[in-house]
Amino acid sequence: MLAVLAAAPILAAAGLILLRQSAVKAGMAGLVITVTIVVWVPAFRLSSTALADAFLKGGLTTVTVAYVLFGGVLLYQVLREGGALKTVSAA
Repeated sequence: MLAVLAAAPILAAAGLILLRQSAVKAGMAGLVITVTIVVWVPAFRLSSTALADAFLKGGLTTVTVAYVLFGGVLLYQVLREGGALKTVSAA
């Protein structure tokens, strides 16, 4: 039972993505399910300090990933607008 509860946020997020929901909706659903489990299931209960620390670390990881992805998307757009993408793909 604990393994199912531990996997529930990931399975819910993956299921929503498979149902063609946005990544933001899937991520938020996973977050809500995770917080619900942490608050209500004694085996997963965290103190408020530990929960705040987890939110902070998760938020910082999200910012780092978004920063890297933004750079990749920006590079793609610059290459596409400059015509370099067609040149690279033709090679």
